[in-house]
Amino acid sequence: MFNNSSAGVEDEKSPWTQRGFLASAAVVGMIAVLGVVLAFTGGSEGDVQAPAAPPPAAAPAAPPSSDTNASVCGLEPSSQAIPTKAPNAAWKLRGKVAVPSAPKTFGPGATADGVPSCFAHSPTGALFAMVNIQAAMTALAQEPGRYPIDKVLRMIAPGPGRDVLKNAAKRAPVATKGAKASGAQVAGFKIIRYEPESALIDLAFAGGRPDVAGYVHGQSTMRWEDGDWKLVLAQNGGPFDAVQPIADLTGYIPWRGV
Repeated sequence: MFNNSSAGVEDEKSPWTQRGFLASAAVVGMIAVLGVVLAFTGGSEGDVQAPAAPPPAAAPAAPPSSDTNASVCGLEPSSQAIPTKAPNAAWKLRGKVAVPSAPKTFGPGATADGVPSCFAHSPTGALFAMVNIQAAMTALAQEPGRYPIDKVLRMIAPGPGRDVLKNAAKRAPVATKGAKASGAQVAGFKIIRYEPESALIDLAFAGGRPDVAGYVHGQSTMRWEDGDWKLVLAQNGGPFDAVQPIADLTGYIPWRGV
C-alpha cells in the first residue's frame, strides 16, 4: 500500500488515492499512515528533511468584543495569540492515540457518538480541535461494520476533499474489521498561520513502537464554521496536505501526552 519512497510521491502512488485504500475504512486512518512512514524511514537521517524555521508569530489580535459566531457550547475565545509554549491539557486515549482535553477552556466541550465538538475560537482551540478530530477519524475508521461517514462528516468542513471522502464511503460503505492504527503519538506542533476564520497547523508525530525512531509531520487547515472548528481535508480526501519525515523537533513546540 505504501512504498518506501518519502512523501511527495506522484498522486497515483499516494496511499490516499489508491483504490484499495479509498475503498476501506483506512481512508481516514492518518495515524496508521504516519506509522508506515516512520517504519520505512526508521528514523534514518539520510533522507529526512529538517523542518523550516517557523515564521514570526503574528501579533496578538484583540479578542472580538462581540462574537456573532460564538462557540456552540459557550466557550470563551480567550487569547487570540499564537501559543509559544505547550498549552496545559489533560491527555486521554482515543483508541491508541493520546489527545488533549481542556473542556472549560479550549475543548472539546462535548463528545457525542465518538465525535468531539465545541472548541474555543482561538489558535489554541484550533490546535485542540485538529488533534482531537484527526484521532476521532482514525478511531471511527477502525470500528467494524458500516463506515460511520455521517459521524465523520460532522467534523469536516465543506470542500473538494470532503466530497472525495463522502463519495468513497458511498462506493465502499463497509469498514474493514480489525483495521489497526500504529499508535503514532503527537510530539509537537507549530501554528503557521492564524486568522479568525482559519488556522494552518503543522503537527509532528513520534512512532508508536519502541523500535521506530524519528518523526514525521503533516500540515492541515482548520476552518471556523457554525460556531466550531472543522477540519479541511486535502483535495484527495486525506487529512494532511502531505506527510514527510523529519530528523528532530527543531522549530516545533514539544507537546505530547505519552
